[in-house]
Amino acid sequence: MGTTNSQKSLLTKNFILLLVSFLLAGMIMKALSPPQKLDARFFYTYKEMVFFFKHLTPVQKTCYFYAELVDYWYMVAYSMILFVLFRRFVGSAWFVFIPGILDVMENSLIIYNLRTHRLLGLHEALPFISSSKWFIGFLLLGVLLLKFIRSFRKS
Repeated sequence: MGTTNSQKSLLTKNFILLLVSFLLAGMIMKALSPPQKLDARFFYTYKEMVFFFKHLTPVQKTCYFYAELVDYWYMVAYSMILFVLFRRFVGSAWFVFIPGILDVMENSLIIYNLRTHRLLGLHEALPFISSSKWFIGFLLLGVLLLKFIRSFRKS
């Protein structure tokens, strides 16, 4: 059977639902997160991370914990959005999950600290994990933007 025109369109009901849930999760995280939360920074040092955790109030820690739980859905949503867009404009798409995987590692370490108030040796890698997530994410967006521009020039 042939594909209907609505299935070929990027803006399917499922994709729009994914975009809306992505935006809602972002708003919830923004409302719950403390100012300058770690995983929204492009770069931070281990010292800055320790200082940040040390100076969170109990209420901020609780809210940040719930924001990080919502962030797990946010990661799934942005990974799926990237996957759909890469499949559409680039072709291959398996590597779009790398930022999400790094984000899961980052969130898990942040949540561990928020619940136990302890730092593991793995926390020393947190700044590298976070910076890598952002670098690869922006690299993917750059590739997508170039492919997107090229596809419109051809048509």
